[in-house]
Amino acid sequence: MVTDYYRQERYAGHEWKNLIGDVDREFIDYANSRGAELLSDFTDPFTGQTLGPQHLLATAAGHMIKPPLSDQRKANRGDVAGWAGDLMTFYGEWRRDSDSYANGYTYCTERLGKIGVVSSFGFSDLVEDADGFLLAEKMRFGVPITTAVREHYEKTGGVTRFRDYLAKRFGTSQTTAADAAFYILTSIDDPLINVGRIALETQTGGVAMVFSHLLPEDRLRNYCLGFADALIARAGLEARSQAKMKANHARLFADGSA
Repeated sequence: MVTDYYRQERYAGHEWKNLIGDVDREFIDYANSRGAELLSDFTDPFTGQTLGPQHLLATAAGHMIKPPLSDQRKANRGDVAGWAGDLMTFYGEWRRDSDSYANGYTYCTERLGKIGVVSSFGFSDLVEDADGFLLAEKMRFGVPITTAVREHYEKTGGVTRFRDYLAKRFGTSQTTAADAAFYILTSIDDPLINVGRIALETQTGGVAMVFSHLLPEDRLRNYCLGFADALIARAGLEARSQAKMKANHARLFADGSA
């Protein structure tokens, strides 16, 4: 119900209702009547970057309602609520910019999950995808959302967020991450995902673009490998930055700004 509250404005339209179900309007009214407010953003205590709790908790809802498949090389509607949906819009951006970036691998490595680079799959989006997945993992095993959030942000869950996300969702494998990306961009198993993928790609790429399922396989696999390597690179950078992130965390909580 808490994730429903945070989905109410941007993630409760008909497409989200079809993807993971409707929100609990009675609970939203109940919370509002008792003074609840929808937080627009907050500072990540580990990186100092601004994060969006609405996208974060919509991602968590998706993974909680539609848990990951046992075969990590595939993907489902829960993934579309997080990383896979962002990868679809980012694909559209690549096709829009293909005159300057013919190589999808290069586009990912230079523009996906980068601090200071404006894109539909920026650094904050990647953090929210990772954290949303990790929060959902805890909640599906019975941890209350308040406890899961406090443990992640007040303690040190964010110090290893990308390593944990990579391990739990993709098994730390470059091949698995690339295969899951290729699957969600080409699979015809779920008609709703097919329609949604076209809509998301068109949103950033325009109607004249070549959709992902029609792109030559070698070019699309190269793009998917770029996604996998961008995620692995972020996990590697995280491992080298732990001392700095712990210091950021301690300082933000010490001065009360977190």
